[in-house]
Amino acid sequence: MDREVVEQKLESLRRCLKRIETKCPANAEILMADCDLQDIIALNLSRAPVMRRHRRTHGRGHGRAAT
Repeated sequence: MDREVVEQKLESLRRCLKRIETKCPANAEILMADCDLQDIIALNLSRAPVMRRHRRTHGRGHGRAAT
């Protein structure tokens, strides 16, 4: 995979982490009361590791994940 694609994936990973950071509430009670906030955080938490695996897979130039 070329450098541009890897950089795009890294930027997507950064956006997920930033979204989690900006949406994380001050306390658990706020999070428990807001289903939309829970969805935003859960979705981005699930996306981040997937993107990281994609970066590792493609960043090495192999068709499989790095070990």
